[in-house]
Amino acid sequence: MPRRGGHRLPTGVAAERASHVRVSRPMDLPGGKTMMTAQDGTQKEMPRYKCHKEVWALKIAEIEFFNSDGASMGASPEPLHGMQLGLAIITPVEENYAPFKVDAEYVRKHKPKVGGYYVVYADGYKSWSPAQAFEEGYTRI
Repeated sequence: MPRRGGHRLPTGVAAERASHVRVSRPMDLPGGKTMMTAQDGTQKEMPRYKCHKEVWALKIAEIEFFNSDGASMGASPEPLHGMQLGLAIITPVEENYAPFKVDAEYVRKHKPKVGGYYVVYADGYKSWSPAQAFEEGYTRI
């Protein structure tokens, strides 16, 4: 399949169908509204959702990154000289919680940063959330 800009271009019937599809891009407006183009060509606010999940979370005070060989990279998640990024040790802001390890897959996928939150969902899924998004979406219970 031909490529343009790193994306595969459709061919055959898919290309014919894609040539008739109107492509829309989100448009952010003041007040947090995000607009999209409706099928009739008008601008329409996207549906809004409210979070109602309960999660466990710790705010991140410090992160020490390690390369795949186990050598400390300090607070920088950028591997040097072609080294692979490895695990990290997160130190929470909350008192009485010890620093803990997160594996290399977590580090690569979520790119945790100091000030954000280490989040664990009810099904055991672990994630990272920027502070502003987390604090606007969750209240401590």
